[in-house]
Amino acid sequence: MRRTQSKGGGLRTLLHEVIGSPLFTGDTKTIEQPTAQPKLVSIAENQHRMLMSATLPRVAVPVLRNTSKMPASVPVIAEFQFDDEHSVNLQVTGWFMADRVDDFRKLLKDFPEAKLLKVDFKTAQATIAYANDSDLFRGAKPEQVVERLNNRVRQLSGYTLGVKPLSAIPRDKLKHVKIPIIGLDCKACSMAAYDILVRIEGVEQATANFRDGLVTAWIDPNKTNQSTLEDALKKRGVQLKSP
Repeated sequence: MRRTQSKGGGLRTLLHEVIGSPLFTGDTKTIEQPTAQPKLVSIAENQHRMLMSATLPRVAVPVLRNTSKMPASVPVIAEFQFDDEHSVNLQVTGWFMADRVDDFRKLLKDFPEAKLLKVDFKTAQATIAYANDSDLFRGAKPEQVVERLNNRVRQLSGYTLGVKPLSAIPRDKLKHVKIPIIGLDCKACSMAAYDILVRIEGVEQATANFRDGLVTAWIDPNKTNQSTLEDALKKRGVQLKSP
């Protein structure tokens, strides 16, 4: 917003600055707005260049069959059986803020072969039962069950949520890091900040919420530290709050 204001404002300038920002592109530098803007040509001025002929032939509209008496097709959803024996405790990825738990619950309602049994946002864990008699999981080994759950969750969430095996590092061996941040209350911005953290080796779990002005991470102190996380955020354009 500061860069937009310094260039005189305007929606076009704002769009250029958003799309060219490191937080959006994943780069370390801002993509500068081109100084020379292309001349806009109206459709009327460019009509002959765009059309094969000056006058298009009239297109006949086909007669539509009256389908009012045809019964609407209703998708048939198979009912599967679930039991405690065929359930798995997993870590959920993409839970950068508490609102995402509701998104996860709604998502699993469209996943008939799976049933959500329990969630814990603080540890980013969920217990999911899976239908062992379904085509998706029949005969699957434990690692294949996790892989198939993850693939379906990612597809249903537009690749913003996922599941993976629990960390091999005990919770009490991890260090909890808190970093105050400044920025617009934007869900996509929070997700971008979260994505920066979880890509760092040694970060086992993270959250990011510009509404609360805070990012947090549970890290393996043998692999990373708070300074590394802060540097990564600053390089991608996240503004840290001064102490």
